[in-house]
Amino acid sequence: MKNSFQRLSAFTLMLFVIVLLYSGCKPSVEGQTEDWKVNQEHLTSMSADLPSFATAIAAVKTKADAAWAAAEKIADEDQKAEAMKAANDLITKGFAGHLYEFQGLIDEILQYQDKLAGKTMSSSLVGKVNDAYDPADEAIDLAEAVREAGAADEASAERAVTPAYDALKSARDKWKSLKDAYDKEQKDRKKKK
Repeated sequence: MKNSFQRLSAFTLMLFVIVLLYSGCKPSVEGQTEDWKVNQEHLTSMSADLPSFATAIAAVKTKADAAWAAAEKIADEDQKAEAMKAANDLITKGFAGHLYEFQGLIDEILQYQDKLAGKTMSSSLVGKVNDAYDPADEAIDLAEAVREAGAADEASAERAVTPAYDALKSARDKWKSLKDAYDKEQKDRKKKK
């Protein structure tokens, strides 16, 4: 009897956690409205800072504005929030969102490099750090070239931005894993003392 009660309790707890997680992930009208304001600011600043992308950014804005206007007309709060999220995703999930993330990814790469510069670490980790510099430099150079070249329309912007974004993200992830490996080495060294 005790085992079946424990299983039932564990199942109930698991079900509660799933419901809690699901309800916590559900978009809200308020949250999506805040995201919308931020996304509009990003589009405006990118149009000013990257005039070579202005036409492509304007095309994204036009699509997103139409989707947002349609979403605002929905009466049901849950459906409205989902439609608002879809409008926000038109900005954040495509080239415009990725282009906006370029500088943050570059900054993260450089911060990880600075944190590891001159640090004492195992020879295998030194080798991995040294091997990570060229791909990171190439990713940053590609991102800078894409920002400078721009794109005439949304499709060409997507084709130009996506590989640069993927390269930056990969380089950032590599440097983060190197920093994590360094931190683990330091922790292990302290344990041995």
